[in-house]
Amino acid sequence: MADVPKPERPAEMAQDGLDGAKAAATYFLSLYPYALSAGSKREIESMSDPDCIFCADVVRKVDDRNKADTHEVGGTMTFRNISGIIGSKSSYYITLTARQSPSRTVDATGKVVKDFPKTTDNDVNLIVRQKDGKWEIREVTIESSRQA
Repeated sequence: MADVPKPERPAEMAQDGLDGAKAAATYFLSLYPYALSAGSKREIESMSDPDCIFCADVVRKVDDRNKADTHEVGGTMTFRNISGIIGSKSSYYITLTARQSPSRTVDATGKVVKDFPKTTDNDVNLIVRQKDGKWEIREVTIESSRQA
């Protein structure tokens, strides 16, 4: 069982357009701490463009945690300053600030392996597109990260 609850898929993701893209972006980022906690990459992979480097890195981190029998506790995110513009071919450029709570990596016994004790504000850019009726993350770039 995950220490981080699985985020609920926002109803706005059923919408076309900018509102749907913003919802897809925040949902995808909310899946990040869940995936590292639950050891489940299925949801992340289902939303990832095959060429998304950040997405592939998250999947690799999940695999690494599973192999090491470790998982994350904490690290959930809240979002603000969400904005976006329409790109081409059903693509949207989304910018936001993700506030990530402290987290730690623990082993199977609960022993802390690595500690991330600070809350951070991360300025993130994403490229989101609709493909075959679903939202897909094409790119994620963390422009800056600072203590909140």
